[in-house]
Amino acid sequence: MIDISFLLLNIEEKSGGLFDFDGTLPLTIFQFILLTFILERLLFKPLSQVESLRIENLKKKTETIELTLTGANFLVNLYNVEVSNIEKKIDSLLKKDNLKLQEHFTNQLSYINTNSLSVLNNNEQTINKKITGLSSNEEVKIASSTIAAIMINQIISK
Repeated sequence: MIDISFLLLNIEEKSGGLFDFDGTLPLTIFQFILLTFILERLLFKPLSQVESLRIENLKKKTETIELTLTGANFLVNLYNVEVSNIEKKIDSLLKKDNLKLQEHFTNQLSYINTNSLSVLNNNEQTINKKITGLSSNEEVKIASSTIAAIMINQIISK
C-alpha cells in the first residue's frame, strides 16, 4: 500500500513558472497514453467494428434495392411496350372491322334499294292492272290512279 502520509508531508510550495517539470508531468503523460490505449481497445475498436458491419449491411441492402429497382424499371418498360403493341393491334383490328361493317352496310343498303324498287314496280303494275280491270269508266280510272299514286308515295316515303 502506498504511504499517503509521506506524500502529504512532502508538499511544499514551489515557486516556479508556468509549468513544473518535476515527476507529475511524466506521470500525467503516462496516464494520458494509458487512457487512450484503454479507450481504443475497449471502446473505439468494438464501435468501429459495429460501424463497419452496419456500413457493409447498408451497402448490401443498397445493392439489393438497386437491383430490384432496375428489375422493376425493366418490367415497367416491357409492360409499356406490350401495352402500346396491344393498342396498335386493337386499333388495326377496329379499323378492319369498321371497313368490313361499312362494306356490309353498303351492300345491304344497295340490296334493299334494288329490292324495294322492284317490289314497288311490281306493286304499281299489279295495282294498275286491277284498276283497269275493275272499271272502264274514266272517272273511276282517274280516282283509282290517284289512290294508287297516293299509296305508292306513302310506300316510298316509308
